[in-house]
Amino acid sequence: MHEETQPRYPLLLPRHAFSQREVCRAGDLWRACQDIAVDASTRGGWPPSRYKAEKNAYLMRSMVCVHRAETTHGDQLSTQTWISKTKRELVSMREVRIAVDDGKGGHTPICAATQEWVHVSADLKLLRMPRSLLDAFHVLAGSRTITFPDYSPVTSERDHVFRFDCWQTWTDPLGHVNHPVYVDWCDEAFGRAIVERGWDPARAVPIAESVLYRKPVGPGMAVVVTSRVLGTHGGGVVMSHAIADEAGEIFAEAMTARRVIEVSGDALAAGLS
Repeated sequence: MHEETQPRYPLLLPRHAFSQREVCRAGDLWRACQDIAVDASTRGGWPPSRYKAEKNAYLMRSMVCVHRAETTHGDQLSTQTWISKTKRELVSMREVRIAVDDGKGGHTPICAATQEWVHVSADLKLLRMPRSLLDAFHVLAGSRTITFPDYSPVTSERDHVFRFDCWQTWTDPLGHVNHPVYVDWCDEAFGRAIVERGWDPARAVPIAESVLYRKPVGPGMAVVVTSRVLGTHGGGVVMSHAIADEAGEIFAEAMTARRVIEVSGDALAAGLS
């Protein structure tokens, strides 16, 4: 079965997902990808309530998302998702695709993502998937996975740092910060960095993100985001983001690629390096 034959399901993004430019934020597309995965699991007979009853869950280990175009409120979107691989009955690789429907059977891609989910017990320890879970989802072997785009490296020794305490209300059903919030933090880091140069953060356009999660952030924890320019790509700038505690222990490692309307990638890199 080829991935293009996978069924499509409708998606309408909520109003609060949109910025002052009336385009969906990257973090909210990550939330949509999570909802798409949950909906697919539910269709397969595994709604969130079943995971809770059977005392297991999935944690996000990593995710890569590449943006093809921006989307505005009211666009009629469709989604596709499938499992591309499982590893040792512990890890599931899920593909997610979001597109705009033209009403005539055509689809314009908005974003494509590969998610790596780790199966855990109720106390968040690695746990092999039960046979009933493995049998619920067909693996579409050989399908294309999404990788962070190549970029042209630049030399930079300047770090951009901001600190905050995790809000008590940021917790998800597993008691820690939900994984799309980390993308919000990366975009806040980028926004703070460019506003210092006189550029408008609202004119930032997402190109790609990659996040590797190492340790959960919980309510009240101190968080330090340290960002640095890595290179240029697609008329924008690629930055690394180390999300850590005050002692430097890493919660997550991320990369983002962002362009700013009417600002060249070289100018961005020079201004932030």
